[in-house]
Amino acid sequence: MKIVYIPDVGETYGAATSFKELVLTMRSEYNIIPIVLTSKKGKMYEEFKKNNIEVYAIGHKAFFVSKGSTILRKVVKTLLFPYYYIDYKISNYFAIKKAENKIDFSQIDMIHTNVNRNDIGAILARKYCKRHIWHIREFGKEDYDCYSLRRNYIKFMNENTDLFIAISNAVSQSWTSKGLDINKIKVIYNGVDTNRFKSNIKSHSNQKNENIKIIMSGAITPSKGQIQAIKALSLIPVEIRKIIKLDLYGTAAKEYFNYLKKYIKKLDLCENITFKGYKSNIEEVMPNYDIGLVCSKSEGFGRVTIEYMLSNVCVVASNTGANPELVKDGENGLIYTLNDSEDLANKIVKLINVKGMMEEFKKKGYDYALNGFSKEKNAESIYNEYKKILMVNKNC
Repeated sequence: MKIVYIPDVGETYGAATSFKELVLTMRSEYNIIPIVLTSKKGKMYEEFKKNNIEVYAIGHKAFFVSKGSTILRKVVKTLLFPYYYIDYKISNYFAIKKAENKIDFSQIDMIHTNVNRNDIGAILARKYCKRHIWHIREFGKEDYDCYSLRRNYIKFMNENTDLFIAISNAVSQSWTSKGLDINKIKVIYNGVDTNRFKSNIKSHSNQKNENIKIIMSGAITPSKGQIQAIKALSLIPVEIRKIIKLDLYGTAAKEYFNYLKKYIKKLDLCENITFKGYKSNIEEVMPNYDIGLVCSKSEGFGRVTIEYMLSNVCVVASNTGANPELVKDGENGLIYTLNDSEDLANKIVKLINVKGMMEEFKKKGYDYALNGFSKEKNAESIYNEYKKILMVNKNC
């Protein structure tokens, strides 16, 4: 089976990591012959090259554009809509030409688009009458405040896709409410390379008022809720707060980064909070932490949630998006009310004060993640969908 895979323009964080693991697992487990079309010759391109996978950088652009993390960026991106539209149209025109020069599409069985922001896979599938699978990995409006450069994009998606794979029930429900064909959508949770975490896991107890280390990993944007974590820390009693260290991993727009730093200074939390930047091999440091926070406004899946669990880190997550699907409140972690920093603070204090609770959640979380979210299980589910789709005649 020969499949063209099209990743997002962005190459960091969960969607990109899930994509790379999926392609490599499909090749190793099911003898899929992958051809990857990246947008640029970046880290993803080099990694596939290193793994002897056929890959071409064609320069495609997304039709779903995020408005940005600050008011200024939102205004600028809205005003520059005509520019983004023209750039998207011209870039994708030449991207298609490049793809056609590199690939004999008559020999391709299927096209798999990795994220809902990109439509070049659907365009190629329609042009060459190929089956098309479209991964839906985010909400769009609710999490990244995206707008579409394509009119009637839901109609276009429905007409040019054989199967939508939503990474959670929350994502599925959101997109079907927008008009995505409910008969074409299937929920398949992301997989994680569990072996990356097994070799780094450390089992440690922290019920003796030692320093409590908290991690928050992911893009530093308003939608990810770092501000909630910072405020929650300020609400924790001083005698407990003095033993807490919060590390923030991820990149941020300069304006938003400076805003958070000023806010931290205003709350006198400079000794408690550290920005660590983006770390690609996050599995190496995660096991050093006691608590992992997921404060997102709308988490499509929460790969980081599973990574916390696999690292023997206790999870506290907001009650939105897919978080309640992964974190069973009071069983393998705790759920707090979104934007209620006092509730988040209380949950953190509860984990520190209630003897044995943190360790119990760590163990249950680890077993839950290990048994339910491996990359092999994810690939098997998707491969079974490939086979089903190929059994149905394609009408063009």
